[in-house]
Amino acid sequence: MENRPQVIVTVALIGVIAIGLIGAMMRCGKQATPVTGTPGAPGVIVTVRPTGAVVGPATLVATLEPGTPPATPATGDDIPMVRIPAGEFIMGSTGEEIVHWERMRCIGSHCGYTDYLSDEWPQMVVYLDEFEIDQVEVTYARYERCVEAGVCSPPREPAPSPDHPVLVAWADADAYCRWVGKRLPTEAEWEKAARGTDGRIYPWGNEWDPARLKIHWVKGEGFTTAPVGSYPQGASPYGALDMAGNAPEWVSDRYDAYPGGQLIETAYFTLTTIQRGGYFNGLGTAQPPEMIYRAADRFPAGYDWRSGFRCVRGPEPPLLEEAVVSATISVQPSPLTEVDLTTMVEIPAGEFQMGNASSDSFPPQTVYLDTFYIDRYETTNAEYVEFLNALGETYFACGGITCTDIDYRAGHDYPSHILKVDGRFVVEAGYENYPVTAVTWEGADAYCRWRGKRLPTDFEWEKAARGTSGLVFPWGDKWDPTKYARKLSPVGSYPEDVSPYGVWDVVGNVQEWISGWYDPDYYQNLPPRNPTGPEKPAAPYRDRRIARSGMDVGLYARVVDPNTSVIWKGVRCAYGP
Repeated sequence: MENRPQVIVTVALIGVIAIGLIGAMMRCGKQATPVTGTPGAPGVIVTVRPTGAVVGPATLVATLEPGTPPATPATGDDIPMVRIPAGEFIMGSTGEEIVHWERMRCIGSHCGYTDYLSDEWPQMVVYLDEFEIDQVEVTYARYERCVEAGVCSPPREPAPSPDHPVLVAWADADAYCRWVGKRLPTEAEWEKAARGTDGRIYPWGNEWDPARLKIHWVKGEGFTTAPVGSYPQGASPYGALDMAGNAPEWVSDRYDAYPGGQLIETAYFTLTTIQRGGYFNGLGTAQPPEMIYRAADRFPAGYDWRSGFRCVRGPEPPLLEEAVVSATISVQPSPLTEVDLTTMVEIPAGEFQMGNASSDSFPPQTVYLDTFYIDRYETTNAEYVEFLNALGETYFACGGITCTDIDYRAGHDYPSHILKVDGRFVVEAGYENYPVTAVTWEGADAYCRWRGKRLPTDFEWEKAARGTSGLVFPWGDKWDPTKYARKLSPVGSYPEDVSPYGVWDVVGNVQEWISGWYDPDYYQNLPPRNPTGPEKPAAPYRDRRIARSGMDVGLYARVVDPNTSVIWKGVRCAYGP
């Protein structure tokens, strides 16, 4: 290894996240209490602007456009309604709760964390004005009157009996509620009516009890319902019935992330509506019912899927981001003010050969890069734990995405060796100098920024690994499995896995996230000087990022994975213009 004199570069802080009192929100005489905190301190915090918008990468949650009110509305609806008083309630789930439930989830033969419940984050305190909600779901008998009036479409399936919940598309549910002078509930209204103000898991409390609801998906039997109100022992705190089980229920909101959160599971990006109270889906054969019948569970659905529903009566509801009083969101710690270049390798300015003749997506090209620095070794567990303890959390703590999945452990390739003990992150004994694993792209990016550095571009990584002559492997053009870490090893353990510049472990150990998105078309016509990579992903690859490692292929190889993938993923940082 090359010896260099100690060089410390001071980084100018462009800005510091100031946490404090931004404003108070007034709703019908109710003053929201903003959350406060200390700049740069670990913890979870969010503040509320005077308009009620949440500070952070909020995505607006809009309602679907309702249909035209019927010319001749019904004279009324003969179903009892329950009153939901004005006030605050707890909506959504914490990161720890989501991780707990995700561990129970199974997709096919795979059981474990899948990100499918991440749309319940962040947990929020929400204020709603008083409203009323139907005590039970709309039945076939009630819905038939709307069909006879020529307002609603006939159900697509015959009724098991008139007192079972009707199953219809979203537009027909909306039309019925408007016909009787009501409307579909928002997600917030539905969830408050189901769980009350104490954040309980189920309408009846926190203990799972299958005797309190009609489980509507039974393996071997398919989807079945019961007469509405058949399970009074499952009533919500306000007396609403069947809010867990029987038929899933439509709400008015368009499916989107909660304010401050992100939609992670790309399989849901094309679905626009939401079902609550459980769902009718083939996945139900594999899911534990105690997970899918939680009051916080959201299930995205197609606009024309069949579902039950109930109606509400009350003032025009606010958009969710306007109703949020506070939310549990991690604040990124202030970046370090010094970068120690003695732990990095200088890559001088100049041209290099990148790509490979055997790759259609990444053809050979000559690229010029300015001088930059890159970490000599991959980030270790000990180094990453410093960041986590400055941050105070890992789940959903890096821009609404989990930084590193510390529960990705025994039974997985390249498991995590980071633990959380008494509120502090520690490294499993003996693994301090191993590369950190199970890191998401957001977790890698946030770490490097905290160090006063950044992720390397695709082009910087390849030059640092291959030098200027386009090496296939650091030791030559032929693969040799004895020259690099084929299983997780301490950083710097293989002296032949070192680039011409002195960058270690460019073939073995973990795959390293780089800064750009994935778009294969970008590489066909690269700018000749200092390319940085695509600014956004190509349409078919909307969540795809790139990780680099020579692996068994060569130093030109790329791994294309979702930004939330943690399999074999680690981080190495860069510094420079």
